[in-house]
Formats: sequence, C-alpha cells, structure tokens
Amino acid sequence: MTHVPRPWVTAVSRGIVSIVAALAALLLSTPAAHGDSGDDANYQELLAQYGIHGDVNSIGWGHRICNRISQGSSPTAEAQELRQNSPQLTEQQADGEVNAALMSYCIALVGQGVQLIQTN
Repeated sequence: MTHVPRPWVTAVSRGIVSIVAALAALLLSTPAAHGDSGDDANYQELLAQYGIHGDVNSIGWGHRICNRISQGSSPTAEAQELRQNSPQLTEQQADGEVNAALMSYCIALVGQGVQLIQTN
C-alpha cells in the first residue's frame, strides 16, 4: 500500500495548533494596567488619604507605576523614584501613591504576589 500525502490534513493540523497556542498565550498573559474613570476616582480617593491631591498628572503616574511593576520593577523602587521626582512627597506619601496605583489599576498583580508597601 502506497502512502498518499494529504497536504490539507497538515495545513488543518497546523492551523489548530496555532489557534490553541494563541488562546493559551492569551489566557496566561498578565493583564495590562488599564483603568477607567471609576479606577481614576478610586485612585484619587486613596491619594487623598495620604494628603495628596491628585490631578491628571498623578493619574498618569499611577498608570506608569503599574506598567513598570508589571514589567518587573518593585513597588519599593517605584516609591523611591517618586520621591526623587517629587521631593515634596514624604516617604509615607510616595509609598501610599504606589499602593494606591496597585489597588486601583493593577490589583491582579497583588493577587499574583506583588506586595503592597507597609506604611505607618
């Protein structure tokens, strides 16, 4: 008996493998740090608890903090950078701003083991 090649079977198999791989990658990927207006309001409320009265710039910082942490930075490193860029912030305020960003924009990272900064 002679083996007859069936190119359509190979093509279908490759297509199915590609679809399964794409779905697996989608399901296993870390959620991006995107927020809506409700997240922005929550972020600003949390900032106010630390005496920070946020504006559009602080919302941008919150998203930036989450993006950098999702790419491997630590909350402590982000708080240190905040203090360097905003010397008017106290240590507690910078730590609180990082925690507010985590709780408002990227809570999934906390669920994956990223630790909030302990504040006094």
